[in-house]
Amino acid sequence: MRLPPRPYTVRVTVILRTVLLTFLCLALGGLSLFIWPVVQKDVAALRKQDAIWKSGAVALETHVNGHENTSHFMEHAYHLRVEYTDQNGKVHHRELERSVFGETMDIVGSQIVHYQVDAPDEFALSSAVEVADGSWWSICVVGAGGALLLFSACYLPFIAIRNLTDILHCAKRSEVIDLPIIKREKVQNHGISAGEVFHCKGVSVEGRVVTGSLRVGRSKRPMYGSGQSIVGLVSPFAPRRAVLLRDDFYPYHEPPPADFPSAFS
Repeated sequence: MRLPPRPYTVRVTVILRTVLLTFLCLALGGLSLFIWPVVQKDVAALRKQDAIWKSGAVALETHVNGHENTSHFMEHAYHLRVEYTDQNGKVHHRELERSVFGETMDIVGSQIVHYQVDAPDEFALSSAVEVADGSWWSICVVGAGGALLLFSACYLPFIAIRNLTDILHCAKRSEVIDLPIIKREKVQNHGISAGEVFHCKGVSVEGRVVTGSLRVGRSKRPMYGSGQSIVGLVSPFAPRRAVLLRDDFYPYHEPPPADFPSAFS
């Protein structure tokens, strides 16, 4: 299939969508950076708890009350108020916040407190020590979530900008290729059809493997080529990636109708 001669005009919505996605991902990436100080603080707290429990003095009397703030899947967060009396008879009122993954903390049974002799306000609670493994797992889950968020915030804009660059290059200089459809995926939104994603793969005249994907809404159609294929454009700057076209010429503005009679064969 032949298409009208280049250059083509890229639709503004394509550019705006890429810019919006990039700024959104950068904002999420910035938000993920706030997770690391929290992780570092929790790691330091658990290490201190372990050290105090091993070498600290035992409190004469302990009272604990509090509640579980949230319970999402296997993650439990606790906010406790701890009152204990050191060996000099001084009463200390402290608060303890702890997140635990895969375990639950006993906040009802009898508790024991070990405190740091030279800094008696620093303490370790027996029920928190018992679920230390769950607390470490909670830190790992939060850290992994932050890492995944940061990776996505970097990777998604990279893909979006790369795709936009391909579209811009193809608008100026490109060759037409018919790529066979190798897979079709239905897209659903709350059980309602929202369109399809077409995955295509073929071989260029030069013998290179070329791939491309196209998502179309319910009311849109790909620009079908010969047989079970979709028309695409390949630029010399990215000869293995194709920009597939919809039947309304998206992602470009449709050329004037006068250009088409002699352009298609």
